[in-house]
Amino acid sequence: MPETCGLRRCAAEDVGAALAELPMLSVAPNPRANVTAHALAEMIPRASIPRSIDRAASPLPGADRENEMTTRRNTLGLAAAMLGAPALVRAQGTIGLAERRAIAAYRQETYPAIEQGIQQAAGFPVPIEVEWDQLTLPGDAPYYARDDYFGKTIFEPLTAALRAITADAMGRDALRAKLQRIRIRYDEKTAPASNYPNGLSFAGGVLDINWRPYANTADLQERTQAITQLLEKNL
Repeated sequence: MPETCGLRRCAAEDVGAALAELPMLSVAPNPRANVTAHALAEMIPRASIPRSIDRAASPLPGADRENEMTTRRNTLGLAAAMLGAPALVRAQGTIGLAERRAIAAYRQETYPAIEQGIQQAAGFPVPIEVEWDQLTLPGDAPYYARDDYFGKTIFEPLTAALRAITADAMGRDALRAKLQRIRIRYDEKTAPASNYPNGLSFAGGVLDINWRPYANTADLQERTQAITQLLEKNL
């Protein structure tokens, strides 16, 4: 007797297999974005499930390799589309009152000490321009105050890199002579996922940092190294 299973359980199994083939996304964990294979299966309309997945309705013990590959491609496409849709909506969202309140509180209560620490590491009060409207991502208001949102992804690597440069008098003099301004921003179209040097530039005395906040929060060393090497090359 051919083995059968419930429609949704089979869909979940195939969706789970399809998700395993998707490239791993390099983003920080977000408790608002937990999606399981079974949850995805529940989101797939019955009419959208390829016939070979709907084993409960019509078992196909004799399905050939071509049909199997077609099924896998269709399932993979459905899974990818469902995973991509929330990210697209989020990227196109607008800043609401909750975000404005949260970022205002962060700038007033937390950022002044961070800015002071950056300037102390530089050895002089270098001007720092932060494009807060770009860094303030929609829907993330509860997370702005976390150390790993802005801190570990942008401000801490910058501070550590400046300390490495100013470890001796030669470095302090070179930094003061060449660094005129630091600009911190996030351009969704050009910011790298993990190739951090691609998000950095130094021109006209301006150190430009274009990194996404709250992503790859464990990459403190890699980010620090990227800034340090850029400064060493240009000072």
